[in-house]
Amino acid sequence: MLSRKCWVLSGKKGVGEEEDGGWGGGGKTALSGLLSGEGWQDGESDTVNCMLTLVICPGIHDPLLTQQFVEGLQLGEMPGLKVVTFPASGIGAISSADISQFLWRQVGDPWRSSELLFISFSAGVVGAIGAAWAWQGFGGKVKALIAIDGWGVPLVGFFPIHRVSHDYFTHWSSALLGAGSDSFYADPGVEHLTLWRSPQTVFGWQQTGGSQKIRTTASEFLKQAIARYESSSSV
Repeated sequence: MLSRKCWVLSGKKGVGEEEDGGWGGGGKTALSGLLSGEGWQDGESDTVNCMLTLVICPGIHDPLLTQQFVEGLQLGEMPGLKVVTFPASGIGAISSADISQFLWRQVGDPWRSSELLFISFSAGVVGAIGAAWAWQGFGGKVKALIAIDGWGVPLVGFFPIHRVSHDYFTHWSSALLGAGSDSFYADPGVEHLTLWRSPQTVFGWQQTGGSQKIRTTASEFLKQAIARYESSSSV
């Protein structure tokens, strides 16, 4: 049986396919190779970067807001984290097919690629959850999905899901369609776009389960989540 496994080779992390105690490789790069049952060719090696890839899925808004979001989280100061941003254009933000194609180009084949952490906003949550399901369905690893103001979007999956909301009503009503793991909501509430544009200025509550709450900012909640999943990917 094939199993996805990370190892250290020449100082870099990679992903291999292990069968009957031996290493196979990337003899089959097309999906047809897997579906036909032919497997990987022996004697070939296939190393892939196994560090966490952060996938940002914006909503329908000015792209400048996404740039400000990245700056607000100081993602450039997180070494070892690869960040890719889906270039959403209008209604294309909700297209899981477009996001999936983008990921195949930017990250590679799901079954041989790095683990993904999705951060999505508004309409982008629709596309992100579908792309996450597809990525996992093709053998990829999804660490988690963070939905920022994904109001009205049912969120379920075989991976952790976190909700971030611009006010308590959105937090409460969204939970009816899947509360997920620990979450955050702004208090006092802020404008919808403010949560994406300036998460470092948004104060509120991190809800960790039951009635337990921790006072923090949206950016700190997000950065802690990223650091937690990045740490678990590097093990």
